[in-house]
Order: sequence, then C-alpha cells, then structure tokens
Amino acid sequence: MTTRLRDNDTLSSSTAGYSIWDALLSWRSALKKTTLHHSTQKSYLAGVVQLIKRGVIDSRSRIDGLDKDWSDAVFTGIKKTEWTRHTKTYRITGLKAFLDHVAYISTEGTGKPPVPIDKIPPPHLITADQATFEDLLQIETFPIDHWLKVIDALWEVSKRDTVVVAVIWETCQNLDSVLSLYPGDVEDSVVHFKKAGAIKTDKLLTNLLKLQQGSVGEPIFRTCTGKPLRRNQVVRNLALAAERAGTDVRVTPKIWLATARLDQMPHGLIIGSILEKSS
Repeated sequence: MTTRLRDNDTLSSSTAGYSIWDALLSWRSALKKTTLHHSTQKSYLAGVVQLIKRGVIDSRSRIDGLDKDWSDAVFTGIKKTEWTRHTKTYRITGLKAFLDHVAYISTEGTGKPPVPIDKIPPPHLITADQATFEDLLQIETFPIDHWLKVIDALWEVSKRDTVVVAVIWETCQNLDSVLSLYPGDVEDSVVHFKKAGAIKTDKLLTNLLKLQQGSVGEPIFRTCTGKPLRRNQVVRNLALAAERAGTDVRVTPKIWLATARLDQMPHGLIIGSILEKSS
C-alpha cells in the first residue's frame, strides 16, 4: 500500500462523501487494534490533529479528491513549521501511517456513513483526547431542551455550580479560568479573566457573579466551608446532573465549553433559566 499518491491519481470514488474527518475517526479506532504501543498511537493521532489545527490539513476535505499535489503540499507544510527536526520527522511518520489508512478505506470504506460537512467540528475544537473525540460528534445534534434539562438537574444538585457553568457558557472560558475569578474581576457587564482579558457579557450574568461574592480576598466560587471551589467538584456535579437528566452524552465542562463555542444554544437562555428558578 503506497503512502503518496501518484500524479493525476485520486482515491477511489467508492468513498465519495468521506472526509479527512471521517478517515481520522476511522483511523483512531483502527490504531487501538494495532500492536503499536499506546504512547505511539496517541502521538500519531495527536500529530495529525496538530496538522489540522495549524491548517496544514483541512479536516473537511473529501478524501476522493486527494491527489499527489495535495500530499506534496502537506509534506511541504510540515517542513515549513518551526517544529524541531525530530518533531517534523515524527509528524511525517504519523502522517504516512494515516495516509496508509486513507488508502485502505478508499476501497474498504469505514462501515459508517460520512459525517455531514456542517457537523465536522472546527479545527480549534478538535482534540486527540479519545473520549472528547466521540463527544464532539454528538454535541451539534444535542437538542436545546436536553441542555436545559441538565441545567434543571444541576440546579437541584448545586445552585453554585449552575452559576459556574452559566459563566462558562456566556464567556466561552474554561472551568479553571472561571474558578480563578475574584470579586475585583467583575464589573457591570464585564468580566476580567487572567488570560483572556476583559470580556463583555450580559449584565444579568455579572449580577449573578456579584451575588456569589464573599470578601475581596476570596475567590468568587467557594465551598460551603469557605475554601476555593475545586474543579473536580464541578465535574462530578455536572456529570451527576447529566445522569439525572437522562442524557446520552457524557457532559463535562470541556464539552459544555465546546458546545458554547459552537453557539448551539442562544446566549442568555441559561441565565434566564437560573433567574426564573431564583424568583
């Protein structure tokens, strides 16, 4: 099986509709069945994901349109990066393994229908994490009413953590950034994050944050004993809420953030739900 494509050659039309993303998902599953060491499997997958994130490879490109010019451009793209010589060599080795798999599914298929182009996650959300990989396929089709059921269940589990995920949703910042907020970081309609800087948001959200505040020297989100809230407590409570809501998706703060960045649910909807419960 050849890795590079021949001049004027394209892959078989039997995989019409399949994209690089489909091939990547199929390869991820295939890698787990190989005799390659787990660390090598992970490195190969992470390497191709990095090529997608950097724009060297377009995950939405159809594999039936790949030719020698395409493969040459990808290899050239790797050589132009600032990676060390060793990293470039390793990325090329992983890419060749991936292209071998692309050539394989060009005749054998993946056993699954192609993922619609508009359902493929954007590059900045694609991760080599095994579980998140699967979840990203589901979040775009996860109905809004299911997310609201999770919020309802989380409100019963922890009102404080419901505000935490509301901040994640409205600001598109990760859990650690939200838990690092102090009273001085919140103004009317503006939240100041250490890494992201000032983010304008709904005044209703900043009012909710102010209600959570303790003394100036304490973080906004604290435990019932006054200690800083730990991320594992939010992770546990969100998972419990998702289970009680009867969802089929493994809901984590990372998936919650990814969904927010995909604009799957109108901003302000969660805040409105919280205010309604508080009244």
